[in-house]
Amino acid sequence: MLYNVFELGSKSLEQGERIFQPVSGFFQKYFWNGIKYDLAYNWIDTLTYALIFVGAAWLLYDRFFKTKKILINREFIIALSGWIVFGSAMRASEDAGIFKSVLLVTPLHYITIFAIAFPTLLLSLYFNKRVPYWKSWGALGYFLGALALVQLPLKNLYGVSIILGVWAAWIFVFWIIKRVFLRKKESFFSRWNFATLSAQMFDASSTFVALTFFSNFWEKHVLGSTLMAFFESRNILLVNGSASWIMFALKLLVVPVVLNAIDRYAEEDNEKRFLKMIILLLGLAVGLRNTLEVGMFA
Repeated sequence: MLYNVFELGSKSLEQGERIFQPVSGFFQKYFWNGIKYDLAYNWIDTLTYALIFVGAAWLLYDRFFKTKKILINREFIIALSGWIVFGSAMRASEDAGIFKSVLLVTPLHYITIFAIAFPTLLLSLYFNKRVPYWKSWGALGYFLGALALVQLPLKNLYGVSIILGVWAAWIFVFWIIKRVFLRKKESFFSRWNFATLSAQMFDASSTFVALTFFSNFWEKHVLGSTLMAFFESRNILLVNGSASWIMFALKLLVVPVVLNAIDRYAEEDNEKRFLKMIILLLGLAVGLRNTLEVGMFA
């Protein structure tokens, strides 16, 4: 049933492609081909997707979370985590050939998962007086996530363990910095900032391990691939022939600046948590997808 839905959606998109092909060469070159053939991103689609994502996130907060007075708290993150697992596993299942649909290729994959998760969140909120919404919504997310995970042909647990080990090392480093050097409560390493930066380092750790220790992976994101190519072409600071360590540098340079800006300029505490949740979600989702890829194909 689920396969038929994705297959029908994929065929509809391909029919639309044929209809508009004579007029939309630009769209075909810079957007659709990348989705259809799962190619590397370019600067045009990267900036466009980023703007759309920021606008969509702002609308979601302003028109839904703020209006409905839904708190971004520990319970919400626990529930959301199941949907992150589901989304990452479904994205990996497309790579594994279990589901073959452009609806499960980024960025359409995010829209597909949102189209499943958001209506169920609304339904859970409707029955909130009977069962706390985060319990019912989260339970469904974990159930779907488990169903998606068990389909995946995970065989390289060694690669997965390396990723988790590198990630754990970063978390330990952050914990030492927080406990030894930044002991004040108002320090940068609040619980939310600690969790958000750690989630992004999961993404960086999975990319680093996949590109450094295994030969059948490549970096899709344009900024990371550009910087790696720069260092690799000049044979500068390579680890096992790869400059994928640059992902750690990018995260450590960019994420703290963004988190600091959120803490300084966001007006409401729930708005701050929402923005950090988005960054955390992206780090965990991409990191988990990458880890599953290593487990399947490395």
